[in-house]
Amino acid sequence: MAQLKTIDDSPKTISRPTMNRRPTTNQMRPRAKTINNEPVKTIDNDPVKTIDRGPEINSKPTINQMRARDAELVRGRFTFLEAPGATLEFRYRKYKGDSAKLYKIKDGEVCTIPRGVAKHLATSGSYPIHEYATDEFGKPIIRIGRMKKRYNFESLEFFDDEPSRLYTVEKL
Repeated sequence: MAQLKTIDDSPKTISRPTMNRRPTTNQMRPRAKTINNEPVKTIDNDPVKTIDRGPEINSKPTINQMRARDAELVRGRFTFLEAPGATLEFRYRKYKGDSAKLYKIKDGEVCTIPRGVAKHLATSGSYPIHEYATDEFGKPIIRIGRMKKRYNFESLEFFDDEPSRLYTVEKL
């Protein structure tokens, strides 16, 4: 530390930075408060530049909206393809925090179940059937030949959130 005397003869102390010492937060260069002459948010809460992006569109449903949608009751026919005439018993839970509920559905029965369970029954319950094939070099390989369904659920109502598989036939 060196002592300096100013014009009014009061001593001032200055410190010399060493080469290996990092500057403290107070010694760091202050951040720019503008970018392209537009105010931006800084640590000391200067004005914030806002961008008008038009009206917000909530395209993604929230978890509560999805839960409500999956809780709606739908009617449909359950078909147990693997064991005709038997009863399928399973537990189902889709969302974290929900309790797993036990479902017992008999083959050929028309039942009313929540939409989420119906969608699960309609889209799951199949397993792959592997078969041998040959690749372009003549070497035998194993591939999935087809998927075998164990059970099916056919809705008697229209699932309006699913892509339509209906085709319109027009005369040309």
